[in-house]
Amino acid sequence: MNDKAVKELFLVNPNSERQLEQLLSILLSDETLHGIDFQEYELWRIAEKWIKARELLPESAPQLSALQKALSSSLITKADVTQKGTQLKLLLHLSGGQLVFFKPKRYEIDHIVRGPPYAGLDRHNGEIAAFQLSRLLGMRYAPVATGRRLHIENEIKPVATERLLRTFLKSNESNVACRKKLNASVFSNCFYGQCYYCSPQKCVCPDYNGYLEGSIILLLPERLVLHQYRNPWQRTYKHNVVATWEQDPYFCFNTAMNNLEMEPRILDLIDISVFDYLIGNADRHHYEVFKEFKDSAVLLFDNGKSFGNAYWDEFTILAPLYQCCVIRKSTYERLLLFASTRKGLSGALYDLLSTYEQNPILSDANFDAINRRLQTVISLVNVCINSTNKVLIR
Repeated sequence: MNDKAVKELFLVNPNSERQLEQLLSILLSDETLHGIDFQEYELWRIAEKWIKARELLPESAPQLSALQKALSSSLITKADVTQKGTQLKLLLHLSGGQLVFFKPKRYEIDHIVRGPPYAGLDRHNGEIAAFQLSRLLGMRYAPVATGRRLHIENEIKPVATERLLRTFLKSNESNVACRKKLNASVFSNCFYGQCYYCSPQKCVCPDYNGYLEGSIILLLPERLVLHQYRNPWQRTYKHNVVATWEQDPYFCFNTAMNNLEMEPRILDLIDISVFDYLIGNADRHHYEVFKEFKDSAVLLFDNGKSFGNAYWDEFTILAPLYQCCVIRKSTYERLLLFASTRKGLSGALYDLLSTYEQNPILSDANFDAINRRLQTVISLVNVCINSTNKVLIR
């Protein structure tokens, strides 16, 4: 494809402008049913009914804003730790019986995480932005996420389990690493939880008013059993040790396709590599699917390692795409839709995130990175089209 043809891909298209307006109208529509006030338990049941084999919510979810409001304000009846994963998060029980994860704020939105592409602690805002981006891309496999500020003394400690309370630092403890997070008084309400990397040195602390900001992530009903698989494109997480896929340019055909069904699992992993590249997440070492659904989508859980460095585009995240050189036609067309509009993907995401009380969710640099990375993905797909003449799969 010559330079002129590439540039034409990114010209503003009037038809695309109308399509994007219609899509945003659906996603930004008044998401309440007029004249009906939902009880919390009703909202939890509605969210449960949304779940299908290949989506966690429909494109039009009229009760979504009410659900997110309930997540950000419902009474917490129990607060516990969870040992699942490498990062600190709380397991909260909300009024009406709903379970959620709370990921605390670790960085400001313009903080740059240095080091390898999977470096740093989880970014709470990344979970919120990833959820809305999944809606825009039609990859509605990410759990509902929203922001919340917890008052540690009033909302958490009175309902905390003993094992959570044991991780609160005593006011007279001399923990320099944690104490640096504060200049004074609320040190006694710092805690570190339980997880693979949790320690007193990596505690979180409320602000001077006693609040801890973070993201709330809706958990799936316990009746839905998940099956976890190792990602064929998993990293070694060891310095100077490379994975097989990093050495074998034919890894997709020699290994991955021999172990997975071509459709839809490989196509799901390619979709998710595009999604992860856009958000800068290089930490998709495992993936989960619904055990009871044979055609289950690959679910977009744990997006906390996203938006760490807006100035670095980790191209290796796209290995499933550039090694397999296939992509769903619907995915490619959705990407082209955003590339050929004035608003672009970042502008559409900005509109969705502007509805949050915690806005801004992302820095300007991260919005710029999304559009830049989008162009890279489209250019890569077109390289595949020119080299194989058979890349798009419906």
